[in-house]
Amino acid sequence: MTRNRTKATALVSQVIGNNAFENIIFRMKHEYFSILIDESTDTSSIKNLAIVVRIIDVHTFVVKDEFCYLKEMAQATANDIYSEIISFFNNNSIPYKENLIGFASDGTSTMFGFRHSVKTLLENEISHIFVMKYMCHSLALCASYSTEKLPNYVEDVIREVYTHMKQSFKRQSEFKNFQTFVESKPHKLLQPSQTRWLFLHSCVNRVLEQFNALKLYFQGELLIDHKAKQIFEKLSNPCSELYLQFLDFVLPILTTLNILFQSQSPQIHLAYDRMAASYKSILEYYLKPEYIQSVDISLVQYRNPSNFLPHNEIYLGGSCTLALSDDKKFPTSTKTEFITNCLNFYVECTSQIYKRFPFNSAHMQLLETLSFIEPKNIKTIASITLAAKHFPKLNINMNNIDKEWRLLRNSNINFSLGLMDFWKIVKTEKDGNNEERYPLMNILVSYILTLPHSSACVERLFSTININKTKIRNRLSTDTLTGILHSKNILNNQQKSCYNFNISSDMISEHTSHIYK
Repeated sequence: MTRNRTKATALVSQVIGNNAFENIIFRMKHEYFSILIDESTDTSSIKNLAIVVRIIDVHTFVVKDEFCYLKEMAQATANDIYSEIISFFNNNSIPYKENLIGFASDGTSTMFGFRHSVKTLLENEISHIFVMKYMCHSLALCASYSTEKLPNYVEDVIREVYTHMKQSFKRQSEFKNFQTFVESKPHKLLQPSQTRWLFLHSCVNRVLEQFNALKLYFQGELLIDHKAKQIFEKLSNPCSELYLQFLDFVLPILTTLNILFQSQSPQIHLAYDRMAASYKSILEYYLKPEYIQSVDISLVQYRNPSNFLPHNEIYLGGSCTLALSDDKKFPTSTKTEFITNCLNFYVECTSQIYKRFPFNSAHMQLLETLSFIEPKNIKTIASITLAAKHFPKLNINMNNIDKEWRLLRNSNINFSLGLMDFWKIVKTEKDGNNEERYPLMNILVSYILTLPHSSACVERLFSTININKTKIRNRLSTDTLTGILHSKNILNNQQKSCYNFNISSDMISEHTSHIYK
């Protein structure tokens, strides 16, 4: 079956896409939801504001981030973005003051500024709204500022090696011969990227993997290429490999957190515990253990030298510890300088983490109480009133919800199930009157699972836009693009392909001449 451009565009944007749009608008009118927003410029230099909605399906008890709205924005000030969001709600008769419970975006001053931003404007109008800054961006900044405490040549050599190879097939072919000679895996070098959070660790790992082959290659090139000579001198510096081994040890702490907060499944209940565990791990590398154990994590004086371990006891990872044991290769002065730089890295890293995630703030204290929804923690928590009190909008009776909690703790449900599987079973539990056994618990958990833990899904949305709107298809209008994205939502929700998804009667009824207007 073939269709020309006009008919195909009308079907996608006005029938299939419009049906998906009406479906999500209907759910937003009747359920709690959170919005995750961002703005970006596409291939044809059009700046778009994207709104993704996090909402729970009350029937299947599945939480999803679904594309909702795409709008061209010539001006992207805080007032412009806020006005566009409110206009969207009003135009579609969405009771946002009642149903909007969460907001997430990146940490720019426009979105999350302290004095005047989209966040502050929403908080002024919706007192109960929960806000979450994009943690992946914050973690990337923590790593970036910390790496600046190490010598510049460490990161420079990673960039220069890639730049030297990327445009020359001849150099890449010659380098493969050296990889074969040293029996290294024939992997390509990676480019450090500012837009892919914490990609530096992958680049460090790849350079370490190819380190011997790189040294041999640039040793052969140094006589005929001045730039190759400079790179060889950096690779020949014994401390270069040492710093790379240190970064390979410490960066995964932040990378693992980054992966957690990019997850599409609910992770908000893990945010505090995982962040606190990573923060404490870095503190243990350079602070005295007896001091850490005696002070609350929110009160640790991470910059006070009196709390530091002696230089020879600061932990730098297994590879660095083994390498530093060679006194002939690394004299005392070199060791002292290296350990001092690594110590500065630790101090700066803990400082940046605490600056962005202050553990004594009301926001972090709220996140700390949400661990109760993890099934394996239920038996260890006697009461959930400390968590329930943070959500006055629900108007929950504390005695009644604690009764339900005590009943749940002693139920026969399998507490080793996954998060969503467990609460789906709790949702279906009935009492003697065939009513929900845990109605207040279901309301509270559904509310919490709808809160955002990051806005990574909006970044994925812009990637999808760039896949569809290419240089060849640069005339694709925003309306057509919106229809494509909504159509993709239908396929994802039905978990089917384009050739076997269910065509509803609503779609058929919309297939009239009005689709061309």
